[in-house]
Amino acid sequence: MKTIAIICDCDNTLAPDTTSSLLEDNGIDLDSFWKDISHQVEMGWDPPIAWMTEIARLIKEGSISQDTNAKLAEFGKSVTAFPGAKEFVPQINESLGKENDVTVEGYVVSCGLESLMKGMPLSESFTDIFGCSFYEKDGVIAGVKSCITFTEKTKFIFAINKGITSKVILSDELTDKKVIIFGVPGAFTPTCSEKHMPSYIKLHKQIIDKGIDAIYCLSVNDDFVMNAWLLSYSDGDKIIGIADGNGDISKNLNLLVDKSKNYMGMRSARFAMIVIDNIIHEIFIEEPGEYQKTSAENLLTKI
Repeated sequence: MKTIAIICDCDNTLAPDTTSSLLEDNGIDLDSFWKDISHQVEMGWDPPIAWMTEIARLIKEGSISQDTNAKLAEFGKSVTAFPGAKEFVPQINESLGKENDVTVEGYVVSCGLESLMKGMPLSESFTDIFGCSFYEKDGVIAGVKSCITFTEKTKFIFAINKGITSKVILSDELTDKKVIIFGVPGAFTPTCSEKHMPSYIKLHKQIIDKGIDAIYCLSVNDDFVMNAWLLSYSDGDKIIGIADGNGDISKNLNLLVDKSKNYMGMRSARFAMIVIDNIIHEIFIEEPGEYQKTSAENLLTKI
């Protein structure tokens, strides 16, 4: 059975602007708020980052009473969607799915508040909702955790196509699974593109047949570069990309290396590891310039 994804914005598409609804509920003057945001945007701020930062500030000072993600979700229950917004995905699934042997899934990719949107009644009709989020400290919202800017929405479309949703973040996806994660210094670089990635694509079936659930490739590149690299291979969809844009994952693994001499900045070392239920069971790390231990051919002998 095939799956078709319907991907929607939320604010002013499925429902009235949810951020404005939250502000109004707390007595915040909308004209003044959005005027200040426009001024910040003129100074170079990305719009979602600007308003998320300002909302976090208002929460800290007590001007917005919903000071936890749970309270934002609770407020979301009161937000009324436009007529038909909750029903249209199930209705399409019912009419189209039965006749064509497909499953229709609905997704929301929005610059709005994720916890608020997930609390809305219409969320029941969607497989997942992606939005901007806050982190909490000592039980209250302390700052901005993540923002979906206008251009970043494309990476979530790619993630949905790969079957990766916010409900299946990397740590969750590795639970009760046996996977291979290999890391490369950079997308589109010679050894990575001509040898490393092709080896895992070529031997994908043999590796999966030996009990591996999925193969991931990590690189210190942004999502756009990582996605373009995978798409450059006819069978690139066999590999799940991990865009370690800031190098945080590589740093936590103690695998972040300085390649400034090659004008590449901080990059991941070349490595491959077998991970079982979130635990690294074996890891192979190449010396600079080497490519042997981390190849798919070698990993195939280790699983």
